[in-house]
Amino acid sequence: MIKIITGHLPRPTYLVAVPSFLVKLVLYAQENQIDFKNSSIKGVICIGEALRDENHELNSLGKKINSLWDIELFSTYAST
Repeated sequence: MIKIITGHLPRPTYLVAVPSFLVKLVLYAQENQIDFKNSSIKGVICIGEALRDENHELNSLGKKINSLWDIELFSTYAST
């Protein structure tokens, strides 16, 4: 996924990811001096974990992601 984000493959503008994985991805990029903030990514469609509270505001996980990477975050819900 890092290669996709940093432009070594086609340049996507949105990703689909589990929020806790996204945090780990960003921390990995920071630890390895990977310039993810200047990637083509504008937002992430998040699946599998809640990002928002009952008022549709970002919860602590959503706020953590936004503090690490200022991108649009979209929540989806579905049955498995």
